[in-house]
Amino acid sequence: MKLNLIRTLALLVAVVFFNTACKKNAVPALAKTPAADYKTLSSQIASGLYKSLTGGYGGININDGISSPKTATINHKPFMLNSVNQVSLCGFIVDTTFQTKFNVHDTTKTIKGSFHFVYNCDAGILNGYTVNESYTAADSGTHFTDYNSVKQNYVVKALDNTYKLVSMDGSSSVDIQNTFYVTPDPRIGRGDQGAHVLNSAYVLTGLKVDFTSGTADITTGIATFTTSTYDVNANTAIDGLNSFLFGTIQFLGDHKAKISYSGFNPPLAFMVDLLTGTATKL
Repeated sequence: MKLNLIRTLALLVAVVFFNTACKKNAVPALAKTPAADYKTLSSQIASGLYKSLTGGYGGININDGISSPKTATINHKPFMLNSVNQVSLCGFIVDTTFQTKFNVHDTTKTIKGSFHFVYNCDAGILNGYTVNESYTAADSGTHFTDYNSVKQNYVVKALDNTYKLVSMDGSSSVDIQNTFYVTPDPRIGRGDQGAHVLNSAYVLTGLKVDFTSGTADITTGIATFTTSTYDVNANTAIDGLNSFLFGTIQFLGDHKAKISYSGFNPPLAFMVDLLTGTATKL
């Protein structure tokens, strides 16, 4: 009788242990969610807009001013849009598209875009231009694919007769994707190891740009933005998070901008150096 009782208790202990183990296996522990690196993200959002306006991704460069012949950048090389004099620029339209593909060592580069550019005048005097452009560039190799796309639609207008100070209003969007691959497997091809995607859209209101120093300095104005991010793993630029953010970029001059995120309590804001990309939390 005592032996049977011991066997029964042992069986009950085994059943309890087995059920506990099954529950542990059935409900795995949740992975720890990494904290977002808003400092890095702030640098990317603010610097991305400045680069898009100054030809950093290709396309029209506001550093070229108004009165000089306009150039665009294709694969970091100048592309002359026209070379006519200032008087004949009034109403002059440049409407062109391009596409090219070439190899550099083991990297394939694909570049395409379109420009619609109109010079504007007031009483026969050149005083600005309107831009509607799109530009995409992709670099692809055995272990990576880098892609960026820029679309812009804005109006630039001179605020004085020296063309050293202009206003800018309109919109811009910048889409960036960096994908890394593991060593190719001949059975299944290359597989994703990690990816960072950053898509930002901006609305530009009341920007004033000063060219006195030779480098465009946005001294005042606001850009509202919406940004979405996607990362495959935690080894990429913003800690592997997926997010949707919106807020404002306030331009302060001296190549500085304050980026503020909406929906945070306490408020979340950073100061960004637009030339270096350095971000400092406020």
